[in-house]
Amino acid sequence: MPIWEYLYLNEVENHVKLVNGVEARDWKKGPHVSSYLNQMGQQGWELVTYFYFSMQNAGIAVMKRRVA
Repeated sequence: MPIWEYLYLNEVENHVKLVNGVEARDWKKGPHVSSYLNQMGQQGWELVTYFYFSMQNAGIAVMKRRVA
């Protein structure tokens, strides 16, 4: 049976603000969320789900990757 590790990220205004509950430094000037997701995909992470909250212009993404 595979074992997975999970990563949770919160984005606000298309920028990654929190990764696993830790605030990204200077997040408003950080990479666009799509660039970050692509970068994580290159590291073996797979997007499991994404929730968007239009009233807050924010979202939550859950990613996973198989533990070796």
